[in-house]
Amino acid sequence: MWLLGDVRLDGREELRLRLEQQGDSIHAEVTDEELILHAWRQWGEASFERLLGDFAFAIWDGKAKSLWCVRDLLGLRPFFYAQAGKRFFFSNMLEVVRFAPEVSAALDPAFVGDFLLQGFCQDGERTAFRDVRRLPQGHFLNFSDGDVRVRPYAALTVEEPLQLNPGEYVEQFRGLLEQAVRDRLPPGPVAIFMSGGLDSTSVAAHAARIAKEAGSIRELRAYTADLRPLFEDEEAAYASRTAQHLGIPWEVHSLGASRPYASWDVENLELPEPSNDPFLVPDKRHRCSERR
Repeated sequence: MWLLGDVRLDGREELRLRLEQQGDSIHAEVTDEELILHAWRQWGEASFERLLGDFAFAIWDGKAKSLWCVRDLLGLRPFFYAQAGKRFFFSNMLEVVRFAPEVSAALDPAFVGDFLLQGFCQDGERTAFRDVRRLPQGHFLNFSDGDVRVRPYAALTVEEPLQLNPGEYVEQFRGLLEQAVRDRLPPGPVAIFMSGGLDSTSVAAHAARIAKEAGSIRELRAYTADLRPLFEDEEAAYASRTAQHLGIPWEVHSLGASRPYASWDVENLELPEPSNDPFLVPDKRHRCSERR
């Protein structure tokens, strides 16, 4: 049994305990990839709907001679594949699949037409290349005996409204927010994109408290994008106050003076698919950083 992928799991402890209830003995330092393999051995195809997080991975089942490819429910990690005869190619990078000499470089007219008309392709399975496909979010792919089968394994459901006393909503929200941040806070250095609003500063506050508990507050750093002089942007001012209060290093990047498409030629930019974002590469001549 082999696993290859780009994986970050949430709800690790809950998944580990559920597996132990089924008879598995799993140490607390188990990796995300090992947890997925434990879940696969326990529940097979039904294990995919029990996974939470950002992931794109493939499992090779040597006994069944079958390949299973999975993409997370929100599609935060990409997964590309192509089939040429009896051969199957896959990667989380489109350009890697195109290295295969058997995969045609012919463009997909439907993708190109959608991109020219509206800047994106409405069909989430298509790529700019005719023979390369994109695994949809919340789907798995099974490749066996030369056949490709793609099916959804889960979908976002509309749950019943939560009925609590007025004061309990805030308490419940704080608990869920802290749990979500703790799940997603990786070990080692962490960068936070922090605006001056409530959302990112709340995440930063919880991350700072968790990092202080672990003695790793020095590995936490915040970044803010500032759009002055286009308008009187107050994001940096509020973000600076938040970072100072939390005691974490902070940097502001001024992007307001960047010119559209300014650095595309300078950077010798090569993209796997076309883009119409004029500020995909910021103009470095107008970029500055203030450290505090």
